[in-house]
Amino acid sequence: MSAQLTINHPGFNRMFQPGKMTIGMMLPMAPLVNGVPDMAGQLDLAAQADQLALAALWVRDVPLFDLAFNDAGQIYDPWVWLGQLAVVTKRAALSSAGIVLPLRHPLHTAKSAASVDVISGGRFLLGAASGDRATEYPVFSRDHAARGEVYREAIGVIRRSTSENYPDIDGDFGSLHGLDLLPKAIGGQRPPCGLHLIAGSDLTVASISSKTTRILAGTGPVCDR
Repeated sequence: MSAQLTINHPGFNRMFQPGKMTIGMMLPMAPLVNGVPDMAGQLDLAAQADQLALAALWVRDVPLFDLAFNDAGQIYDPWVWLGQLAVVTKRAALSSAGIVLPLRHPLHTAKSAASVDVISGGRFLLGAASGDRATEYPVFSRDHAARGEVYREAIGVIRRSTSENYPDIDGDFGSLHGLDLLPKAIGGQRPPCGLHLIAGSDLTVASISSKTTRILAGTGPVCDR
């Protein structure tokens, strides 16, 4: 963990406090009916959680509803939902659990992440995943078996494009030369509080430790413990 990152990023400091346990809340807090939550009152609940000094509010990334999983997340697109949460809260860190990197172009993810970070005043931490729903991959013309390699490349692209000015980057995603991604994330030459790996990514610690700030191991073949 970088000392400069800790000092410069309010969201990181809020969620990761040395020697202390912090408590956050995954939204929505609502019963599911056939896998779909009732989102009424969730923004009021988020505002109340912020007033009660919860450390963080988390959102989900569920691009498509799969009856086999019977869980639609918060229904809304995570970036739109994060924008709403940024407006109704003032102190709580905001995070994603986690954005499915292989299903999105990394520069789209980078711009969305940096935008939420800036409009929230540096409270956003990007949680990323490779995805746990194989049925989504063919819909987006993606290869589920190659998700680990795509995930690793995306991390590098997101980090560099949100922290460097006019970076030169080449990869399977495309080529970035002579163009810049704006806005940059809060904290000077830093990505959105680094990256922390959340469940659903079959990568090893060795393959990602140089690119991430925190590794949060979930269930399944996530990472070396």
